Amino acid sequence: MAAVVIAAEGRGYYLLPTLSRRADHLHALLRPSGTLGHPLGAIGLLLIASNLGYLVRRRYAAKAGFGSMRAWLRWHVVSGVAGPVMVLLHSAFTLRSAPATVASAALLVVVLSGLVGRYLYGLVPRARDGSARGLQDLAAEVDRAAMELRALGPAGTTAADVLDAAATQSGSVVARVGGLRDDLRALAAAFGLRRRVRRALTSVDRSLAAEPTERARAARSIAHRFADNVVRIEALGLLQRAASAWRTLHRDLALLMLVATSLHVAVAVYLGYGFFL
Repeated sequence: MAAVVIAAEGRGYYLLPTLSRRADHLHALLRPSGTLGHPLGAIGLLLIASNLGYLVRRRYAAKAGFGSMRAWLRWHVVSGVAGPVMVLLHSAFTLRSAPATVASAALLVVVLSGLVGRYLYGLVPRARDGSARGLQDLAAEVDRAAMELRALGPAGTTAADVLDAAATQSGSVVARVGGLRDDLRALAAAFGLRRRVRRALTSVDRSLAAEPTERARAARSIAHRFADNVVRIEALGLLQRAASAWRTLHRDLALLMLVATSLHVAVAVYLGYGFFL
């Protein structure tokens, strides 16, 4: 909200050509070295620095008393977005030096790769504490959902049988670890299973239409949980390998960003600017 207010109040200044900004009454306030512009850069830098705390927490993931991985990831995402926004406002939407240009480009790439990584993270099944769920855990959840469906009576038993039939090929490629060819086969298998399970769910919904509302609602909820976990089992290996590869790329890009940002800060200090003013 602070960024929205600053951008809205300064939109007239930000839309001016660079050479025309010197005559604007907001130039002393919003320019990169201005009364507000310079502190915004410092705040962005502090947010980005705190963002790296998640990497430290991951290193000691087994340690208790330092907060959950889920909470640290949430802060990693929030500070990873808010920090660059503050840096963008600090730059006044202009890049005037090579260090600033390199730092901004590296920061943009890190943010984009982080958004992709957050999407991959969300696809990998996780427990309440944020840790990844294993194949056996997911299989147990599928078995539990099947038993819950059968306990609902004949309609639930029919639904469980339909879903079991659709999931007969689950796990056919999940254990394979290889190159791109195996990953593509795993992806194709996961999409194929998803289509079969979705068709089965449609059949289940039709079969539950005559059931009492509460029982039908409970059966649908369990059936969808069953279906989601079956597809996750099929895609688990692929998702874990993709997330692992992304983490390596994201970490290397973050290191590049740190080097470029450190160079930008060093130049600013050399030119006589303090941290906040």
